Amino acid sequence: MTQSFKYTDRGFEKYYYELEIFLHTFCDHDSYHHLEEFHNIDLKVARNTAIESYYQNYKGIEKNGYFLPVASFENFVVGKNSCFSIYLNFVQDINGEVEKFTIFGDKDEQDESLEFEREIFQLLEEDL
Repeated sequence: MTQSFKYTDRGFEKYYYELEIFLHTFCDHDSYHHLEEFHNIDLKVARNTAIESYYQNYKGIEKNGYFLPVASFENFVVGKNSCFSIYLNFVQDINGEVEKFTIFGDKDEQDESLEFEREIFQLLEEDL
């Protein structure tokens, strides 16, 4: 088990995952924004649940679209397609100060975020 929180000289630190979904058509239909947090005393359980939800949502959006069929950025046509973005964030909360690290959904941030996540897991496991 990897405990999802600890007390440090900086205060109470807790870690969890957050799924963020944006869907829009850039035309008459309202956009959709969904935010879901995954907390568990065992951070590994929270991580596995969040990753499973990420992939289920991703596949569901690609299959079903949003008002209009989903298209890639290159094939997007306003009025004929919808588009989406989906992010899975590793969240660090220290005394209410929240910082998010995108581990899936943004290639530019992913490597650094995954490295930070690994470091936090190591620190939390050392504390047990």
